[in-house]
Amino acid sequence: MSSKHQLHLFAFDVTNPPMPKHPVYGFMMPPSWQKIISPWVFEGDHKKAIAFKRLRNDLMQLYPGLLYTRFDEPALHGHTPTIIADQPIPVDVLARHFTRHFHMQQKSESFDVSDTDWTPIPWSSIEHPDKEVYHWLPAYISRHFADQSSPFQRMIYHPSTKQQVFDRELRFYPVFLNGRYGCMTEPYEGFSYAVYFSVQTRAHQPGRKFLHVHPQIHRYVSNPVNNKKCLRSKRDGTVFVRLAPKKGTVPFVPLAITKSSKPEVIAEWKEKGTLEYLNHFLSEPLELKSLLENPSQYQNPDEKVCALLLYNPTFYSSFFNGHVAASGMGLSERKQVFDLVKEVFPELEPLDPLQKVKLPRAGYQKFPMLIPHPKVRHLTINCHTSESVFSELIAEINKMSKGIIKQRDHVYRLCANGPETVVELKHCPESGVVQEVNPDHPHQTIRRMKSILLENGQAQGALIEIEPKETWAKNPEADPKQALRVAFAECGQLTQFLHGQMNKEKEEDFQFRVKNAFFDLLSDFGIFTYNLIKGRTLEGTWLFVTALRPNGMKEGRVVYARYDGQHYLLRMEGDDGEWRTLPDFIIEAGGLKQGRIAKQLSKNKQPEIEQTLLQVLQESEETLITVFDRKPFHQLYPSVQDKQMIDGDWHLKRPELRIQRERLRFLRLTKDHYVPGYHNDVPGKDYSFTAGLFLSSDRTYYSLGGKPDTHQLAARFTKATNPKEPLPQPNLMEFLPVGHWETGEAEKAVKQLHLWRRANLGYKHHTNDPSPLHRLKTVEKYIEAFLAVDLLQRSQPILSKKGLTKMSSSERRCIIPDSKNE
Repeated sequence: MSSKHQLHLFAFDVTNPPMPKHPVYGFMMPPSWQKIISPWVFEGDHKKAIAFKRLRNDLMQLYPGLLYTRFDEPALHGHTPTIIADQPIPVDVLARHFTRHFHMQQKSESFDVSDTDWTPIPWSSIEHPDKEVYHWLPAYISRHFADQSSPFQRMIYHPSTKQQVFDRELRFYPVFLNGRYGCMTEPYEGFSYAVYFSVQTRAHQPGRKFLHVHPQIHRYVSNPVNNKKCLRSKRDGTVFVRLAPKKGTVPFVPLAITKSSKPEVIAEWKEKGTLEYLNHFLSEPLELKSLLENPSQYQNPDEKVCALLLYNPTFYSSFFNGHVAASGMGLSERKQVFDLVKEVFPELEPLDPLQKVKLPRAGYQKFPMLIPHPKVRHLTINCHTSESVFSELIAEINKMSKGIIKQRDHVYRLCANGPETVVELKHCPESGVVQEVNPDHPHQTIRRMKSILLENGQAQGALIEIEPKETWAKNPEADPKQALRVAFAECGQLTQFLHGQMNKEKEEDFQFRVKNAFFDLLSDFGIFTYNLIKGRTLEGTWLFVTALRPNGMKEGRVVYARYDGQHYLLRMEGDDGEWRTLPDFIIEAGGLKQGRIAKQLSKNKQPEIEQTLLQVLQESEETLITVFDRKPFHQLYPSVQDKQMIDGDWHLKRPELRIQRERLRFLRLTKDHYVPGYHNDVPGKDYSFTAGLFLSSDRTYYSLGGKPDTHQLAARFTKATNPKEPLPQPNLMEFLPVGHWETGEAEKAVKQLHLWRRANLGYKHHTNDPSPLHRLKTVEKYIEAFLAVDLLQRSQPILSKKGLTKMSSSERRCIIPDSKNE
């Protein structure tokens, strides 16, 4: 424990990585196999590359002793090993894998083993391609961690003593999931602890490599899956199967399942040959039907067959909400995982702790609000709620006399920095607008919703009380939420949904939800807390750039948020090019609508982004500070990648931008799996939720958020104490200033971004993103709603042209269908 606040990243410098000290085994492609493979693989068919990728994944999943595979030309011609392994696979088994994958490609050849064998090779004598370190090192680490790690110590927290008490030990097993190498513990009470390893680079330190450690949990379905409506068809599910114990380390193998289209079958293996292939390795057969009917009976790793239904909310319906372990790990559990890695690999060098950056005492200041929206003067919000919810809403608003000033019943003036803004709440009890969607004729449901809206008068927004999602768990097509969002948006109204008071829900929790629903709706109008002004110490125009590709959208879209201290404006790739306020962007035809239906957009986003940068530069003489969200651009915009920053600058192609380079400032924002886990080291505390901004030795900044508003548990609380209790981990975000910055500018910009994580109305503590970027989630939720109903809504007008001429333009827009989407 340090005498000052520091942050320890769960990462090691592996520029000189640990290597196997004993000889490894190399499998050279035998001449008889070369004769089969070579004529086929070099014909240029893209499907063959996919076939080898599948073969590679199968081998890595089943055999943790493998370090890496090569299917390039030198390996396939027998000049260098095709497979490098710590522990070899029997050649007859390997031949069976090759034969199986060739049969999947409609090739009838079988692979002979008479001229095959593994050869012991000193690791140092092999010319390993540089890129293979991203595979072999995590594979090597995960295998040896599973072999040598002490068991995980499952600890229970006792609030009365504020101490943790040992419960039991859990063993680790290797796993290879979604291209990531790691280990997971045996399941207990519906979940496992897991750790994954990845090799990463850092833009400011070319030539160096780092091993990131990512602790997490896996949650499992224990209740019977006995109805097709328990599953969704948009994503595949995963079953972890532990193979029968044989020689060596035994992994859990992830296998894909999918919702079945057959009438009497709920789910089936995604690949037809999975069952036959899988049962070859098991001591007794595994039937998917039996697993779905009684998942809990397969969760004992000491039985002959252990199979786990990995919970994923994109595959399993909301019926399982509350019936599986909640997400998140305790702070002490995360640190224990990292300490176990250090114990197994003492030769690995952890990174130096990050030092805390001194920040001004800004705190959280909600009022006066910031309304960077010149059109907002009077907001009418229709409340389609019960009397009890509406009364609770009014009571909560009346408590905020410092920020929301009552003018008369249900009419309030917002205490805001900018033009006077009045909010009027109109109660619309029993309006009938909330109704189940008719799955056979959903467009008729939406038209009925629109016609009801006309009867309730014009408004700019709506608070809508709906039943919890679980209500439609067994009939998700009837859930009206997305249809309501579309119907209201097409009538010019933004929406926010809320539920009535739940059974056993505490009164203060209900009050918190109602108040936040109101603030969330105001946020969708582009209204922020005063922190958006207070944090603005660096003059210039800010441009936040991300990409959205919700499920169902074939092509990703670049989305921009622009903030100059007075106005917050949006644009999207494919729209009409006009910068709009957030509500106008969602409602007006040239904004979200045109952007989401645009066709034939380029997969390479560099021209689109650079054109927008140039446009913003031409419209202002200020410095332009651009923040790029790294994760969605990894394959769409190469400039965000580390290898593009080796020269220390942002990669620009357009000469016009390079000429104006001194006016440009670039920051890359990184989160999620690109950032390792961490331990928050606060003097005098074993574990802490204290937020802060930290700086690494290579001038990279890390913004650590605080404990979420809804999380009231002790810092020593563990997942084992109550698996159903959510344990959100405060989000760690990396800010990397790139290229030209004047002295002191970069730190000012990062401090500003850190404070902007607390500029959202509905969050007292930090959001995952700075607020101007966070607000783009509003755009995403509307895109998702339109995609959900796009192909089925709007058929014919329900009023004659004569009737329509008597309506206002907004009322006509509410009723007339869009001919482009009929």
